[in-house]
Amino acid sequence: MIQNKIYSYFERNENLRVLFLFDPVDEIGAELYDLEWKPGYRYVDFDGCWFRTQYRLEHEWANDKVILRFLRQSPATTKDKQDFPLLGLLVANMEYKNDDYAAFMQHNHIDMRFSQYVQRHIAELQLEKVNKIIGAYYNQNFDINVVNRGMISVYLEASKLLDWDEILVRLLILGLSEEKNKRDSFFRKLIGNKDAQHALDHAVEDYFGVQISYNEEERVKRLVECLKYNAITQSLAIIPTDRYKSYKITNAYRLQLMNRVLECGLQHVRLSDKFLKSLTLLGKDIQESEIIKYYGAKANYFYLPDALCWPILQQLLLRINTDAESIFSYVREMSIRINRESEVLKVVHYVEKAASYYKSVKSLGSLVLNSPDLYIRKYVTEFYLVDNCYRKSLAVFNGINLADCPISEELNVFKKQLDEDYAQLTFAFNLEWMRCVEQTDGGFQSVSLKRQADFYQHEVQDYSYKLVVIVSDALRYEVAADLLEELNKDTRNVARLDANLATLPTETKYGKTVLLPHRQANFNKGKMTLDKGCAVDTLSQRSALLGQYRDNACCVDYQTVVKGSQSLNRELFKKPLVYVFHNVIDDIGHSANPTDVVEACRKAVEQLAAMVKSIHASFNVNRVLVTSDHGFLYNDILFEEKDKQRIEEENIEATSRYYLTESNESVPGIVKYPLSSVSEMKEDAVYIALPLATNRLKVPGGGYSFAHGGASLQEMIIPVITSSLKKTSLKQKVNPVLMTKNLSIVSSRLKFVLIQDEAISGEFIEREIVCGLYENEELMCLEKSIGLNCPDIDLTNRQIPVELTLNKSARGQILKLRIYDAEDLLNPLIEENVRNNTLIEQDF
Repeated sequence: MIQNKIYSYFERNENLRVLFLFDPVDEIGAELYDLEWKPGYRYVDFDGCWFRTQYRLEHEWANDKVILRFLRQSPATTKDKQDFPLLGLLVANMEYKNDDYAAFMQHNHIDMRFSQYVQRHIAELQLEKVNKIIGAYYNQNFDINVVNRGMISVYLEASKLLDWDEILVRLLILGLSEEKNKRDSFFRKLIGNKDAQHALDHAVEDYFGVQISYNEEERVKRLVECLKYNAITQSLAIIPTDRYKSYKITNAYRLQLMNRVLECGLQHVRLSDKFLKSLTLLGKDIQESEIIKYYGAKANYFYLPDALCWPILQQLLLRINTDAESIFSYVREMSIRINRESEVLKVVHYVEKAASYYKSVKSLGSLVLNSPDLYIRKYVTEFYLVDNCYRKSLAVFNGINLADCPISEELNVFKKQLDEDYAQLTFAFNLEWMRCVEQTDGGFQSVSLKRQADFYQHEVQDYSYKLVVIVSDALRYEVAADLLEELNKDTRNVARLDANLATLPTETKYGKTVLLPHRQANFNKGKMTLDKGCAVDTLSQRSALLGQYRDNACCVDYQTVVKGSQSLNRELFKKPLVYVFHNVIDDIGHSANPTDVVEACRKAVEQLAAMVKSIHASFNVNRVLVTSDHGFLYNDILFEEKDKQRIEEENIEATSRYYLTESNESVPGIVKYPLSSVSEMKEDAVYIALPLATNRLKVPGGGYSFAHGGASLQEMIIPVITSSLKKTSLKQKVNPVLMTKNLSIVSSRLKFVLIQDEAISGEFIEREIVCGLYENEELMCLEKSIGLNCPDIDLTNRQIPVELTLNKSARGQILKLRIYDAEDLLNPLIEENVRNNTLIEQDF
């Protein structure tokens, strides 16, 4: 477009040799830069050397038609003509002029009252990239504010018309050192356009109450400082000692605008990283440590940058074990105000899991009970949650990059204390359990819980339809509770969790064997056999035994099923009874790196859930059982030699949790039982020797962090999950209940608390909900999706803090909070009035 106009100058005037082009905001040159020119034409950007340019015009370029561009105003528009040495040459030739502004206005149907504005900016308005962004806003809707924003958008190298929120986000990013070239280019163009500059200055004043510092290198440092300070402290009453109080914004309308910039920057897909970097680097003089010094660690900070979170978390770590409930609630709310990609969020989640652990411990009450059955009941209803919380805290901790964590030392100290507290608690609980068993007539025989050795008889024998049994090695009861939660998310089946009491020793070769059908079990010098000496060490041997009790039944390995084709598995699960043996937890637990146990548990739940659902859905098996051979003890601590009890007598076999011996001699710290009283094996002459509670025995190559074989409840309580296919699901979805009354928006944010009315179980399944703020039918914020999927029976653990942020200007004082089922976005589950306490005016 411009190139054709330039050609026309030369075509209309054959004596024209040099066309001077003045481009003070560097816009025309950007459009001409990569163009090819006709032979005989030469495009030149003035390089600052007057003498060299004049020489080339007279000699080297004497036969060319030269287009000479200057990054300055035309000397015709300035008072001092002496600053342009080529003035004589300019007079002898021509200056490029844009089309007549009146013609431009007429062509674009722009009202003549804007003629002075158009006349000032006719050069830029005719640029293709400007026209692409704001051309649609001409006609009868010409708006100077829109045009100014459009030209600022072009200066910011945007490809669309930006609103003021995003313009200011991009402006703050320009303050970064690596943005210097873009910053210089932007401000050079801006200063060359006084109308756009005044519009931007006005917006900055409205949003921040401070001005752009044109005389500073970054130019926007004070804006960033103002934004950072008020984002953090706006919900706090100012105190006189606050050294940053001069930045304090109290005007609700201005806070609303500033919060929109904050939200835009944090949520922007492409700019959020640079925006956060700008807040960190340009706002470094607003020191988080000073703010905490003034207002405290648990103040209601509106925005939580990482640098503010670290000292807060550092202080919370000191009080978790004494103030777990309030800290649990605080960090759950804290987590929704932290950037999703931030490393600090992992530490927040760790503090939340640790607080959840201490909450569970606090609710336990007395550990001294009156019967073995009461201990088992307490474990399957309460204490298993302690194991579960400890394991999950380790899973989160293992994902923290301690090398880059500012409070790594404090975290390590706290974790060590948590490890010790858990070790002491499990020791104390199991010590009381074993003492109670010792003092009860009949010992383990007095327990009313179903026996692992009767599993086939109780769960399999009388079931006449197709049945699949999955035996997962070392699937502890608390891990099975996670599996139950996953299974109950599927509306097509219903699952329940029961418990059995394992045989002793709680070792794979004994526990896995007695899950098979049998009439008797034989010790056979530690190589357990069933019935009349049937060995069951291999899958083929197990299948042969199983076939004696159920025609065409078989045993397979988990990997065989996973790697098998659809057709092979379809044939497999046509059989009336299939045992599938799964081994992830035990295999990894006994590996060289037992710290991977927590990941193995997660992986086991994932694999088993997928397999059970597949067996139901793909192979038409109505009933699937999942059980285990034994549980385990796990402590993420190093067991010193002094912590291991030596075995002082001859033994048949030994591990870190038991040994078998023919000696009935009393040994300090050891309890002994004839095998015949604690297992299916009729061996009165062989005794199992067990260390008290959770103590470990010193054995060659013994595993200590991950261990089993003993009589702790964690080892002996065996899960039995029954999953049944339902043709028509009778399950109900859980419901959200709004706990917060008198809802109101403050500084553009609405905070409220929901509670999940029921725990996920065999009767209730999860529900996905969507929360939003509406004015009439217009959504005024980003929707927030929440999964109601908590299986915790403790109501307080099913509380969900929610925060919604306005991203549009509301016109009325009353808005609506609506909460929908994600599968029905027409009929809200909850609809409540919300008072808008933030003054919101029309957007620019």
